[in-house]
Amino acid sequence: MTIVRRVTNTELQQAVRLSDETFRDAEQPSMGQAFPFIFSEAEDHHSFGAFQDDGKLLAFMGLVPWIFRVGDARLRVFSLGSVCTAPEARGQGLASDILQAVYRHIGEAGASLLFVSGGRSLYTRTGCVPFGRVRRYGIDPQAARAIAAAGG
Repeated sequence: MTIVRRVTNTELQQAVRLSDETFRDAEQPSMGQAFPFIFSEAEDHHSFGAFQDDGKLLAFMGLVPWIFRVGDARLRVFSLGSVCTAPEARGQGLASDILQAVYRHIGEAGASLLFVSGGRSLYTRTGCVPFGRVRRYGIDPQAARAIAAAGG
C-alpha cells in the first residue's frame, strides 16, 4: 500500500537522495544544495511524497510557498520542483496522486497560483497551461570560431 502525504523534516534526506539519483551525476552539486528552498527544514515545509508502508519514499514533489507582489497586491503562490519517482515505482500513477494532494493543499492554503516548469502531460492533463515565452539559441562550431576570432 502507498501513502501520499506531506514529507517531514526527518524524511527530507530521502527526498534529496531520490532527486539526486533522478537529476544529478557525480560531477554536479546535490539537489539539496542547488535548491535549498525545496529541501529546507523550515517548520512550514510543504513538499509531498508517496511512501511505502515501511517509510521508503517512492516519489516526491517539492512545493515552495511564495508571496507574489504586483503593485500593492500580494498573492500567495507556490512553485513546484524536483518532481521525481523512483525507477521501480514509475507507471503506477504516484505522481498524479501526489499532484492531486498538492492541489488540495494549495487550495486549503489560499494560494492563487501554482508555478510549474515543463509541459509534461502530468501537468497539462490537470489544467496547467503555458505562460510566457521560452527562446532557445544555438551556436554551431563555425559560428563559435567566428565569434571567438572577433573577440566576442
